[in-house]
Amino acid sequence: MGYNIEWRDAAVIIEYDGDLNINDLFKAGSIITSDLRYDLLKSVTTDFLKVKSLEITELDIKNISTRDAIPSIWNPNLKFSIVSNNSDIKEMVLYYIDLMKINEWEIKLFNNLEESAEWCNN
Repeated sequence: MGYNIEWRDAAVIIEYDGDLNINDLFKAGSIITSDLRYDLLKSVTTDFLKVKSLEITELDIKNISTRDAIPSIWNPNLKFSIVSNNSDIKEMVLYYIDLMKINEWEIKLFNNLEESAEWCNN
């Protein structure tokens, strides 16, 4: 039931842990997009590896993708990597990626942080 946000130059990593719900995702997203450094970001990594459960509905995922439409206009060149090895979370992430196809962000799902970092740095 928490998250940690770490800024690294032109990148940010959000590490989630425990039991999460939609409010946790909205809070972390709002912190990042309201930060003055957001416009300079080249990549965002969302790490779900330590998440035990994610209470989220299909409607919640639609709401997140709608909310992310505006930040994708502010910073259209962003690479957004999402890391999870949990099949339920991966299913939700793939639905989100499908909804976000119309935006400019490059979004990919990874099983581990190493592959994610390599992709973000290229």
